[in-house]
Amino acid sequence: MHIKNRRWLRFAALLTAHYGSGLTATGNKLAAVDPAGSYEVSGVGRDGSHYEGSLVIAKLAGEALYRLEWNYGARGTFAGTGALVANTLYVVWAARGISSYVVVYEIEPRRALHGIWVSATEQAPATGTEIAVPESGAPLHGVAGDYTVTGSRFNGSSYERRLKISQLNGYYRFLWEGDERYEGIGTVEEDLIQAVVSPAGQNAGQCGKAVIELSPDDTFAATWMTHDEGFRLLGSERGVRL
Repeated sequence: MHIKNRRWLRFAALLTAHYGSGLTATGNKLAAVDPAGSYEVSGVGRDGSHYEGSLVIAKLAGEALYRLEWNYGARGTFAGTGALVANTLYVVWAARGISSYVVVYEIEPRRALHGIWVSATEQAPATGTEIAVPESGAPLHGVAGDYTVTGSRFNGSSYERRLKISQLNGYYRFLWEGDERYEGIGTVEEDLIQAVVSPAGQNAGQCGKAVIELSPDDTFAATWMTHDEGFRLLGSERGVRL
């Protein structure tokens, strides 16, 4: 499959989960496996320390969204929301009490950004869509610049904000200002932007993203990161379904 199609699949998975349109790309199913269940997990942190815990994955409304809850005992508990594409679960996670969101934008030819966002920590995740238009009205070099944002929440309310995107050590920093203030760190791959977002001033080291590769034998291998200073790789994890 062409790399651009893989990027589109991620974006389409999020849209499908909320619009229920059964979107596919190149004829492939978005969700080829069902990871729902309980798992024993073990992992290695960036400092080389080993840990163990449990993970429960539950399917949410729609075809591709899942709720994840980790319990590491004294290390803490974390919750996340994942979008399933084929055998990979793309997750945004946060510690208990920490608000976190994932936003995925598709970059249009004249650099307008069309996206959808999903919360990580709520039992029934909040969702919404955004359109960000460059304030200059002209194409930009890359995605860095100032944008005017109009957004809609799936409860029917709407909002307007300004968005500033700047490059940072190979990643991109995002700052939304308006009725509320949010900041995030993201990556640009082909024509998609993926960012992890939290309210400004919150401890960004307590939220991040994970990529979970699922296997047919009821196991998985994952890498997980925080987004406080770019996506810093913090460790790897393996899980076995109970």
